[in-house]
Amino acid sequence: SNLQIAMTEYNDNSINREVKDQYDRSVGTVTQVYNNTTGAGEQVYAVVKNPDENAEDVQEVTVLFRGSTGPDHIFKETADVWNDWAENDFVIGTHILKQNVPSDQDQSTEQLKASARALKDIMEKYPNAKINIYGHSLGSMDAQYAMAALEAAQIERIQQAYIFNGPDIYRILSPEQRKIVDQIKGRIYNYADAKDNISMVGRDIAKGSIGSVGMVYYVDSESEDPINQHM
Repeated sequence: SNLQIAMTEYNDNSINREVKDQYDRSVGTVTQVYNNTTGAGEQVYAVVKNPDENAEDVQEVTVLFRGSTGPDHIFKETADVWNDWAENDFVIGTHILKQNVPSDQDQSTEQLKASARALKDIMEKYPNAKINIYGHSLGSMDAQYAMAALEAAQIERIQQAYIFNGPDIYRILSPEQRKIVDQIKGRIYNYADAKDNISMVGRDIAKGSIGSVGMVYYVDSESEDPINQHM
């Protein structure tokens, strides 16, 4: 069911809307939306079970990081697709594949930074809540970076993260950011499909979870066409 929750990030998640998965199970109600706030293309949603509860009393928040607008939507949402695939996926993929980049050089994109700001904002709004994180594709990268950009005390509030079929961005994190995500390595479930080229950017199957964001799990999948493999 964690995969189904992650895929609800592609729903029409507007404020006060109930989020339901493909089996009609309720995840909660959207209380905050961060949609392209600085032109960076990020789409992050805060979801809580009871939207009428005082923010200080909320014990648990689900944060959905939406992945790239699918390449199959390219003619309908051209700007969104360009922002996601060209300005983020391609740029980050190139950075991940580059070897020996100085560790003090910032290799993130505006979308990764905007996603990090959104997560911090949600955590400030719900100061006593545990946070559960979900993301697929570019949403996985956004989620990985957002967690790495937290402070040592904040990261402990992440209860669990389930991320699917995104490149592993550990290589582009600063030494400080790596230490932060390593603090909760066992709570981050990082799923990849070895048959999906996007999933495999920044990964080495032989290394398992070493040098990765969280614990890496490779799924045993059937072969599909590239878009279905990734989605």
